Amino acid sequence: MNGKSGPSPAERLREVCALIADGLGRIPAQPDTPGARAWFVYILECAGSRLYTGIAVDVQARLVAHQSGKGARYTRMHAPETLLAKFVFPDRASASRAEAAIKRLNAGQKRRLLAPNVAGDQRSPVDDSSE
Repeated sequence: MNGKSGPSPAERLREVCALIADGLGRIPAQPDTPGARAWFVYILECAGSRLYTGIAVDVQARLVAHQSGKGARYTRMHAPETLLAKFVFPDRASASRAEAAIKRLNAGQKRRLLAPNVAGDQRSPVDDSSE
């Protein structure tokens, strides 16, 4: 052992929740930059109860791409079944940071993140068409 230890599972989950809360708190009602769009981190449940995390501007279009076999390699091998959640962020950089943090969680931690009130219950309903 090298004496270094990474963050505990609870610390990782707190980090993700903080990123989600921070991203949601920084989205202006009217973007300052013309044409600026929010980015989303989304979590899919795939075949075999596997979870996939990704980012997109248009989650529904990305889901269609995944379902038609034109999405990520992972979803070509494990067909997406359900959009479990999406989290909104003001820009690609913050969405990418949150995506990376979520991907570091194990499946149990991701499912805990999806439970109501864990992330401040700030996830969007999956049938929301706000993109």
